[in-house]
Amino acid sequence: MNIKIIIPMAVIVLIAGCSKQQSPTNVSNLKPVTGAFGYNLGDKATSEMDNFSPILVSNVPPFNKAFVYYTSDGRIFRIFGVGDAQEYDVQLYRTQLVSILNEKYGLRSKTGAEKLLNFPVPLAVTEGYYFGTTNRIAYLGITVLETNAYFWLDYNDPELVKIHDQEEQAKDKKNEDDKKAAILKGL
Repeated sequence: MNIKIIIPMAVIVLIAGCSKQQSPTNVSNLKPVTGAFGYNLGDKATSEMDNFSPILVSNVPPFNKAFVYYTSDGRIFRIFGVGDAQEYDVQLYRTQLVSILNEKYGLRSKTGAEKLLNFPVPLAVTEGYYFGTTNRIAYLGITVLETNAYFWLDYNDPELVKIHDQEEQAKDKKNEDDKKAAILKGL
């Protein structure tokens, strides 16, 4: 067999192996995700909260902003935190966050590090961790760049997400119908 064929095949197998989801060793320890940054999934949003507006976070490094999303009746369906860290803190934050979330909810699966751009030197590497049960999910994503990394933590309740999506579709349809009615009225 030609060596030129073996090397590309080995690289393809290596990349495919790194990007596959890995199963956790013990699925019996999975617990439903409750919430983060002082908010809980399914709770009613407070009246002073503005849907989709950032909330400054100062007590949960490396996160510095959180977004709380809620349905039309005020139930929180997603809590999303974002932040960054310098290169020298990335491993510490990764280790602590994975350990704490695993202890709290259980690690369901992990996606391996994947190059975002296919250059000889990766410009960014992304990895992800899924915690909790399938009906209450926490996803920790980490994108490592040359000198820093971005972290994001997405807590969500898929049933409430579905309700929100249906509400948005109904709003979009109503807006379309209203526009159509206005055009018809003017003609």
